[in-house]
Amino acid sequence: MPEVAGSDSHVPEMVGQAYTEINASENTLDAVLEAIREGKVSPAGKNTPTPIILKQMSGSARRKIKKKTVS
Repeated sequence: MPEVAGSDSHVPEMVGQAYTEINASENTLDAVLEAIREGKVSPAGKNTPTPIILKQMSGSARRKIKKKTVS
């Protein structure tokens, strides 16, 4: 089963951090799809930077605290 990269960006800074390298014979839709079917792909990208992780964690904590105080 070929693996491709995908991202679920919740902040604009992370859009485009995950991508798929495709070893296609040419730059056409058919060649790209064939390369994917043949497994000539590899997921790639960058890890989430620590400041972004901390920003997401603090937002999550704030939402949980707000939910408990409103209930």
